[in-house]
Amino acid sequence: MSVDPLDENQNSKWCRWSVRYQQDGCQEQQEEFDAVIVCNGHYLVPNYPEIPGLKEHYKGKQLHSHYYRDPEDHKGTKNAIVWGFGPSGRDIMLDLSPSCQKIYLCHKGERSKSEFPPNCEELLNLSHVNENGDFVTSSGDVIKDVELLVACTDYHYDFPFFSKKVDLKNENKRVMFNLYKHMFYIDHPTLSFVGIPLTIAPFPVMHQQCGYIARVISGSVNLPTTEEMWEDTVKDRKQRESENEPEKYFHKLANKQFEYNDMLASLSGLPRNPPIIEKLYLYGRMFRSSYIMTYKDMEFVKIDDEHFKVLKTIEDC
Repeated sequence: MSVDPLDENQNSKWCRWSVRYQQDGCQEQQEEFDAVIVCNGHYLVPNYPEIPGLKEHYKGKQLHSHYYRDPEDHKGTKNAIVWGFGPSGRDIMLDLSPSCQKIYLCHKGERSKSEFPPNCEELLNLSHVNENGDFVTSSGDVIKDVELLVACTDYHYDFPFFSKKVDLKNENKRVMFNLYKHMFYIDHPTLSFVGIPLTIAPFPVMHQQCGYIARVISGSVNLPTTEEMWEDTVKDRKQRESENEPEKYFHKLANKQFEYNDMLASLSGLPRNPPIIEKLYLYGRMFRSSYIMTYKDMEFVKIDDEHFKVLKTIEDC
């Protein structure tokens, strides 16, 4: 598959696109489109941070969370390391715990206040692997006889179908600084993206993104000028710099996601998401870090678009 802006329109903001694709068992086809919306996600190409000594000295099994499937595949493992404490790290640790004698959860974030399974231990981030094949943490703890390393260390943005004519400024495959509102390719905004932001409740965000894109493509609303889109994007980047946020988190929304959703609704002229979405998200988040093992067992019932009732509290789980 390949996606290219048409040559005759390279200097036009509203260029058309040539798309070559091939379905299973069919011949390659090429068509032209007025707009392209990229929805391929960003959970396909794993990010493997370097651990000094890993390649030279570690002889055990290692895999990225992307390839993790079944705890039974690792049954009988003596010592395992789950590297990273995002959603995947937490879930895989819990899923693996019955299959392994011991699991070490290693990460660079704040220490968890939650209870863990009895065979799971939280340590600081991995520093290196010594010549004996032992893992050493940043605090000097040594983990011996490791048979399994599961890296829960995020992903790269990857768009192999674009030609060099599309310069996304995808620095280290972790961030793209030329997307207006994390969506529109500023040079040619008939190319847009859904689902780029990180640390979000995905579907409410994508719902508003799709609405805004649809309104722009249909001509119902207008985007700002190219200069204004650049100014807005640079302003966002500088604001994040002033908050000492690392560049690799440029697309991270977290607490800003609901303000972002409302902003997109305002720009598109479409209804905002129901307030209950934010309320439920924030309520569940209160317990996520302190009750890793049970917070997903809470139960709720929707009363209306603003209110919900807790049927099963964290104390009942």
